[in-house]
Amino acid sequence: MYVITFTPIREHYGIPFVPNSRYRISELNRAIHSTKVSQHTLGQAVDVEVKVVSNYDITIWISKNLQFDQLILENYTSGIPDSACVHYSYVKKKRQSHESINHRGQKTRL
Repeated sequence: MYVITFTPIREHYGIPFVPNSRYRISELNRAIHSTKVSQHTLGQAVDVEVKVVSNYDITIWISKNLQFDQLILENYTSGIPDSACVHYSYVKKKRQSHESINHRGQKTRL
């Protein structure tokens, strides 16, 4: 997951970053009210933010340059570059789900 996700993003933007969320144990996943089927508990998902790059731009770049199972721009507000979080997951058999979810849980395809 590290080489597939972090290395290409770091090389493209030339900026080091630390993911907001990676692997989560079940207890933590429950404590933060995440879904029972979260790919974070399987080590298949990360939440990414690169502080000086718009999360929307990161999402679009990932969608065009990396393989993914699920790519979600969560809680994005247009015009606010650091709003949202980019949820990225990878498994060998990918779904190619690409969507934006706002703070009310409403989904739109990107």
